[in-house]
Amino acid sequence: MIMQYLETHPEINNRTVRALTGIGSENKVKTSFLRLIDAGQIERVPGRPGGASAYGRITTPSGDAAS
Repeated sequence: MIMQYLETHPEINNRTVRALTGIGSENKVKTSFLRLIDAGQIERVPGRPGGASAYGRITTPSGDAAS
């Protein structure tokens, strides 16, 4: 769901994932984000501290989305 959303949006946050999926737990969504980070698929958007955290696809130095 997260990667599918990021195909058409530049970033996603915990609240959006919970709204789209019906998952009530912030921690469950956070675990999903951490798994995708570990898999090298997403990264945290810089400059978004704490509750404002957002995540986007990993980008190459040229700014293109990585495959």
